[in-house]
Amino acid sequence: MHTSDWHLGGVLHEQPRDHEHRAFLDWLLGILHDEEIDALLVAGDLFDRPNPSARTQSLFFNFVAAAKSRLPSLQLVVLPGDHDSGTRLGASLPLLATQGVYLLGRMDATEEGKPNLDRCLITLHGADGAPVAHLAALPCLRSRGVSPLDENPGQKLVESARSVYGSICEEAIRRAGEDGCASLAAGHVYVAGSQVVETPDSRISSRRLPALPADVFSPQLGYVALGHLHVGQSISDNVFYSGSPLALSFADSRHCQQVLIADFDGHRLAETRGVPAPRPVDLLRVPCDEPQPPEQVIDMLRQLERLEGRDSSSPTRPYLEVRVRLNAPRPGLRDEITREVDDKWPRLLRISLERQRTSEFPAREDSQRQWLDELNPEEIFRNRYQRKHSSPYTILNEPSDRLMQAFRLLCQEQEKGGGQ
Repeated sequence: MHTSDWHLGGVLHEQPRDHEHRAFLDWLLGILHDEEIDALLVAGDLFDRPNPSARTQSLFFNFVAAAKSRLPSLQLVVLPGDHDSGTRLGASLPLLATQGVYLLGRMDATEEGKPNLDRCLITLHGADGAPVAHLAALPCLRSRGVSPLDENPGQKLVESARSVYGSICEEAIRRAGEDGCASLAAGHVYVAGSQVVETPDSRISSRRLPALPADVFSPQLGYVALGHLHVGQSISDNVFYSGSPLALSFADSRHCQQVLIADFDGHRLAETRGVPAPRPVDLLRVPCDEPQPPEQVIDMLRQLERLEGRDSSSPTRPYLEVRVRLNAPRPGLRDEITREVDDKWPRLLRISLERQRTSEFPAREDSQRQWLDELNPEEIFRNRYQRKHSSPYTILNEPSDRLMQAFRLLCQEQEKGGGQ
């Protein structure tokens, strides 16, 4: 089974999603059992933050314990993504690997200073204990070690990927040939030409990781399991994105969330099929297609289902995004919308405003710029960082994981202090 981008511990516009994550993991346990899955691959972004809370880590490890109790022969492989800390994720590998659970971290170096490819090669076994596949677990590609003064830094990253990924995959293919079984690869990467959902509320950006051509992956590989993009899609005959199992933004809710199952007949890929994941909480957009003027939107909100005595704190209440198009300032609009949905079953998480260019709303210098009320603090920080550090020589206009972790800790301290 191929899945990715769980983002455990994540929130949607400050709304915790613990209920949805628990519901997904409970459902996943049943699918693993019913489909008699031999191996579960999570292709990056297991957690939403490099430093997940103790409660979030407990949620995952309780799932692992339940899965191994119910399916003792199940093998679980988790790769780090750009939201994960490879160091933290890989710390438990020596202990858990003895139980068939591989939480992979950063690629280590050998005593000679060369990449330790053995840490990236995993043999998967069937229920009878015989090898069924050799997996090349590819490290998450970063811009570290590439100088922004290089003539073509993006090309250097691609060449590095071809070298490192190629060496790991070639060894997996060789071992699979010797054992007469399948060769697999898994990684958290952005493949050029794939479908990306990028909106103000989406959690994904094609700029966070460098774009790799699809031919980085050998056609001799039986199956390549990728993560990072939240929309499930096939890149080629053997390269697939599973997509995220939960809609991570209102924009993602237009797509079907799923997990992928790949069945093999010996070394040959026999079938791939998607299993739709349940949506424990609905995501509603009003209007569902394009933003409309305030009067029309208010009329639509009046038609929403009412609470009618139901528990307003129920975790199953739908999430609501209200989308308004303005051609002139409208003071008090936010209060109008809030009052209108106060007694409704869906809970308001976001008001999205689209300003038409008029004499009241003149054109902005940057047509792609977003308004502050459309962004959360982390998005504002990222945008400010990009504006300050962007240059023709910049490879990735993104703050480092360490800087983002420090910013998140600062935000948490601010929240605990009551915003003082």
